[in-house]
Amino acid sequence: MALTNCTINSTSVEVTPSQVLGSGVANQVLTITPNTGYRVAADDFANNTGSLIGVTSITLANSGTAYAENNTVTVTVDLDDSFNPGTNNHTLTIDIDGAAVLEKDIPKTLSGVLNVTATNATSSPSVSGVKGKIRVARVSDTSKFKEYEVTNVVDGTGYWKLTVQNHSGSVAPLGTFPQGDDVVVSLFDLSNNVYTGFNAKTYDFEQNTQDSDPGSGKVKFNQTALQNVTVVYIDEVDKTADNLDAQFTILSNSTPQSAYSATDTSGTTKDLFTRTVTASNGNYFKIAPTCVVTTGDVDNYVITATPNGSGTSHTATTFDVDGIIPLITDTADVIDITASSETIPVATNRINSYSMNTSDAPYALTKRSLVVYGDVGATFEVNITRTGDSHTYDFTAGDFTSPNTNSGTKTIASNGQHSQLITLPTVVADVTYTVTITEKPPTADNISQTNPFTINRRGFKTVTVNATSSNRGNFQSKVITYTNYAGATINHAGGANAINGQSGTENNTNNSAEFNFNIVIDDDQAFQFSGSNALSNSITLTTSHFSTSGNADISSGTTTATRAADGSGNSNQLLTIAGSDWYNWEHGTSNSVITFNIDQFCDPGSGGSNVLNTGSLVFKDITGGVETLLYPQGYILNITGRTSGSTSVVFQFSDVTLDGGEVPSFVDNQGDVTVTGEVRSTSDAKFKANGVTVTTSGYTATVDTSNSSEPAVTADFTITVANFTPAITSGDDLFLDVGFTFTNVLQ
Repeated sequence: MALTNCTINSTSVEVTPSQVLGSGVANQVLTITPNTGYRVAADDFANNTGSLIGVTSITLANSGTAYAENNTVTVTVDLDDSFNPGTNNHTLTIDIDGAAVLEKDIPKTLSGVLNVTATNATSSPSVSGVKGKIRVARVSDTSKFKEYEVTNVVDGTGYWKLTVQNHSGSVAPLGTFPQGDDVVVSLFDLSNNVYTGFNAKTYDFEQNTQDSDPGSGKVKFNQTALQNVTVVYIDEVDKTADNLDAQFTILSNSTPQSAYSATDTSGTTKDLFTRTVTASNGNYFKIAPTCVVTTGDVDNYVITATPNGSGTSHTATTFDVDGIIPLITDTADVIDITASSETIPVATNRINSYSMNTSDAPYALTKRSLVVYGDVGATFEVNITRTGDSHTYDFTAGDFTSPNTNSGTKTIASNGQHSQLITLPTVVADVTYTVTITEKPPTADNISQTNPFTINRRGFKTVTVNATSSNRGNFQSKVITYTNYAGATINHAGGANAINGQSGTENNTNNSAEFNFNIVIDDDQAFQFSGSNALSNSITLTTSHFSTSGNADISSGTTTATRAADGSGNSNQLLTIAGSDWYNWEHGTSNSVITFNIDQFCDPGSGGSNVLNTGSLVFKDITGGVETLLYPQGYILNITGRTSGSTSVVFQFSDVTLDGGEVPSFVDNQGDVTVTGEVRSTSDAKFKANGVTVTTSGYTATVDTSNSSEPAVTADFTITVANFTPAITSGDDLFLDVGFTFTNVLQ
């Protein structure tokens, strides 16, 4: 090779003939100078001279900064002091090879530091990067110092051990600190900022190099030659008795930085480093480790992450980081690797829950999906039994058969569930299915829902009206007819059904639930309304005049009772009960019947009479002394003792049903509900209230908590109003309020 795009000069020196050169002959310095438009750096040139008589060594160096505009490369030829030239001239030819580079091709540097933050994980190769710096200087002359990079900090109990590297500064001419020398110690962070709490702390220097506490207020090294020091031992207390444990702890917790660097022409891709983070034993990376450029141009880097697996098998990730040399040297970048692992969850083998539509199903063929949830690979079987004949569901045939069958072993799939379509075959009567989910060993049961659970088959349910009398015996005739909301005659099966519909379905979305009814009764005795209505030919009936079962209801004030002559001209022997806007909001699980008790508003046909008016019955929630009206979904009421001369009246209630949000969610047993009666005072002069006693007896109740947010209560009870003074006479009024009190009584 030779010199390219640059030149080198020559030099000569005159010496005394036949005499060794000695130290008085200066070394000869040649200069490599770049051509115009080129730059040089000493590292780009090599001395290939080999052994040359008269030359001890040849050294290349930059005159300034490598590749700087005014930089040249000096070639220093150290002449051999023992060389005797004799009486002849000597030409020493040296061989320097290399090339200057174009200004545009000057190598650029991409460098920075790598931070690795690993929680429950390790880094490989381990990060022995720099946490900060420590400087020890003489008090007598602080220009005499040694500064080291700190790569590790260990608490030695009473003293601290700092692993150090890359010394700088000098204590020359001493070569070390004297025994007992007063020194000041300072700590610096990664940005070369001195710690506020550890700036120029005073210590005595101790020359003992053993790993031990140097003593209170002392510092020492593991080597006497300061350039060879790798560990600094320093007491936690300085000479002023200031404890510096907190500052050493900060340095210890500092995230180490590992330097990386690459130099080449712009656009060249260079391998910077490869780092693998590995989860601690028994852990995995639930969140994948990251490697990001937090300071610098991300376009200067190519980062490739390679995990060793997925899910709980992801226990390591290798990051390969390449750099693309920039147009301008960049030496202040920061790359952060962050990795945090978690304990690998213990594998479970459980059935956890299920989902299925368990509402009442119609008689017609119906299909429903049963989904069972659990751990992947968990096994179970399903058994469905029919009431009445105990037949079981055949999962192949889709029907119920007498041989005992089940689903066979089913397995939870990779999505954490198993779905099974169940066919409910056509039936002609109400029936209940019991569904049981059973885990198969070693699978464990973790289902907190009701298991087994049931599904009811309910068909169409009817709504009818009727009228009865225990005082009159059999009527001569009773004809019940219905018309729909449009006035058209309704004549369902046998003419007896006003309306029917699927059990559990609501009718409040259209007017198909609205209809009118007429009950026409012909009796052999005249009808006479009770009490103050005795001379009336038509009265409006109230809730005290009828009883209900099921979900039936009548809009208030829309039902009348009218008396007239029958077809034979017999006066008032024809009674017509007519209702309009009858409304059934939902078909229940049984047929609904509303029955008018003629004895509640008509006098007996022969002898005696019910002369006490008991209209305007009111139900109230009186919990906490605050009254709120209640509207039972249905009830049956029988009132006795309304005749003249009576001194007490008995209200016997059956199947008083409250639901639809009227019952507080905490009600779950009979003891949570209390029923009382109260006579409601009015300005009516004929009102029977003064001095009476009101008692409640025979209370029983059932609480349905199948809907935990809206429990239902069905109660039976008797309210007796006694001690009328004077006794009942014709036209007297008695209005009763029924009060419900709800409390949370634990059982």
